[in-house]
Amino acid sequence: MLDYSRRDFLAVVGAVAAAPAVLRGVEPDTVAATAAGSVRGAVNSLGVLTFKGIPYAASTEGSGRFRPAAMMVPWTGVRDATQPGPIAPQNDDDRLGAYARFSQTEDCLNLNVWTPALDGARRPVIVFMHGGGFTTGSGSLGLYDGSILAKSHDVVVVTINYRLGIFGFPPFQFHGPDVSSNLGLLDAVAALTWVNANIAGFGGDPSRVLQCGQSAGAMISAALGVVPAARGLYQRAAPMSLQYLVTVDRERQTRYTGEILTALGLGGSDLPKLATLPVADLLKAQDVVRTKGLAAPSPDDQMRWPFMLNHDDVLFGDDPCLAIRKGRYRDVPTLVGATTEELMISPAQERANPTARARLAKDVFLPGLAGQVGNAKADQVWATYRAEYPEASDIDLAGLIGTDQLYRVPAVRVAEAQARHRTAWSYAVAYRGTGPVFHGAHHAIDLPFWFGTLKYPPVAAIFLGHPATEQEQALSAEMQRTLAGFARTGTAGWPAYDTRTRTTRIFDLETTTEPDPRSATRRIWDGLVT
Repeated sequence: MLDYSRRDFLAVVGAVAAAPAVLRGVEPDTVAATAAGSVRGAVNSLGVLTFKGIPYAASTEGSGRFRPAAMMVPWTGVRDATQPGPIAPQNDDDRLGAYARFSQTEDCLNLNVWTPALDGARRPVIVFMHGGGFTTGSGSLGLYDGSILAKSHDVVVVTINYRLGIFGFPPFQFHGPDVSSNLGLLDAVAALTWVNANIAGFGGDPSRVLQCGQSAGAMISAALGVVPAARGLYQRAAPMSLQYLVTVDRERQTRYTGEILTALGLGGSDLPKLATLPVADLLKAQDVVRTKGLAAPSPDDQMRWPFMLNHDDVLFGDDPCLAIRKGRYRDVPTLVGATTEELMISPAQERANPTARARLAKDVFLPGLAGQVGNAKADQVWATYRAEYPEASDIDLAGLIGTDQLYRVPAVRVAEAQARHRTAWSYAVAYRGTGPVFHGAHHAIDLPFWFGTLKYPPVAAIFLGHPATEQEQALSAEMQRTLAGFARTGTAGWPAYDTRTRTTRIFDLETTTEPDPRSATRRIWDGLVT
């Protein structure tokens, strides 16, 4: 739903927001050892050590396609890690060239590290998984540059690339029922395994690892909480703007697989041919099926996209949200929240995505909601939001309802699941940007605040609509302190979430801490959103 906000903001920012990259030359202390071999990084203009494109697993080309990644084969000598590695194959309009400077290959399982020093200081570690609707994106975009976080808060920052789309989340188990189709998620497990084995050599502490992500990356982050293979690989989690944690069910997997084969001109028995088809052919088929899925009239189809987490009876025998509701989420400190207007129509969507506007029109939105919850309940939901937002237009009201159904309430459910342990901290980002691509507290508006990259004028221009003010810089510094502090201590600067007070930090130009904010619109989803 409203895919433009998840996809094209990456294209816009990645093209204009290069992080500081002026190197001061290779110095003796820029060589770090890993289990597979040594890597040479560089020192950037902020004085932060950077290592880019370090492989954390073997290539998935050839026989590795549609399989969980194998361990990296060791190399000899010192491997150069001063340039970004290849990113996952993906199709995107890429009108501003965000991904043009990266090669795209199936040998894409690499990560980037920013560290203050290679001194054995055992700093907290933040591992970030990018968003992009499971089909686009890269941890190497300038938006996610970890320099400011690392320098200002004495932490080690890691961003990863993982397999996407048909290569990372195919709606079929190509190598049999015992081999998971959630390959991109298993890539994240492999990256965390690498961090545990190697991050001490980069000045990090493997016993204080915060794994976090935004949007699709947040869905992976939260889903890791119910995946046994991830146990012990991290000690804190921070899913940011995770969407409703469902999987593609078996019926839809069959349907989507058939659509892929049809797009390739193949028959139902031709699935084995996908092992050797060119990447470009698979991406073309992916684009056809994904576009059809985004235009699906069914709200359930819009939540269970062609390429995302799959019910595979290996990692997931049920929707992760149900497992979390049943108390199976791993007991680790969790910082969880969303922006307050994730699905409000943005200027970019006004110009380029009429489908998004049509979906939020009242005469389309309400019948779709009624199909999910029934006519009477849909009318009750609408009336509850109308009472809370009496001045909102119908299209904005629909966006606010969708925001809560798909983002806010799923985050609340994670916090509720952890409330019994008092290990969840709830937040909301209410800052409203006025930029040309996004406005309001839209999906992804929080990213440059968490990373501090709004200091870079191109990022500020896109996300804020103006150079960052002192107040905006102060908000970013506060959010950075929260994230780095959570990695360091496993606590946030406000009371843990419980189901009585429901204390929530509201990040804005004037940050507040509130008990059970917007309680009426939270309660209306009880029994409707698991």
